[in-house]
Amino acid sequence: MFQMRMTTDANGFVLFAVETLALALGRPAVEGENLLLAFKRTHLGDQVLNVGAIVPIYPITDGTYDVCVRLSTEAKPAFAREAPDARAGTYVLHVARKAVVGDLAILQEWAPEEGWNAVALPAGFYTAEVFAYRAEPCSGFEIVLSVVDALPPVTAEWGTELDVDNSMNDR
Repeated sequence: MFQMRMTTDANGFVLFAVETLALALGRPAVEGENLLLAFKRTHLGDQVLNVGAIVPIYPITDGTYDVCVRLSTEAKPAFAREAPDARAGTYVLHVARKAVVGDLAILQEWAPEEGWNAVALPAGFYTAEVFAYRAEPCSGFEIVLSVVDALPPVTAEWGTELDVDNSMNDR
């Protein structure tokens, strides 16, 4: 399980599989490149979701949140009540070697390894469900991964409303 208090100033967070992202792009990302803009304006946005390259938590209010990435077989984090305040559909993730989570700014101005937080996951295919929780002193997001034999269709989409108004959070 990965859990960390993280700050976003780019309206979200992203979990991504480094090698799968490069395959989806057809090349390595270029330093300084705005991948998020390309994902929002072209077919690449659907492509990176469908091949399991990224799991976005977007859009949300800028601020500090608890972020947890865990396998479905692991215990829930303390901030995750039984009933989430918001939920996205199902994303998919294909980890070849390296998975990373960080501020969505990673995709706005690509800088390899900068702001990347490694998530220890075995190589494989996963479904990914994203849950949002209001909590004090800090609201949070939980990405719950389930191992699958092959990637199923994605039911979530870019821009799924997950905002849990962090006005109660200390900035």
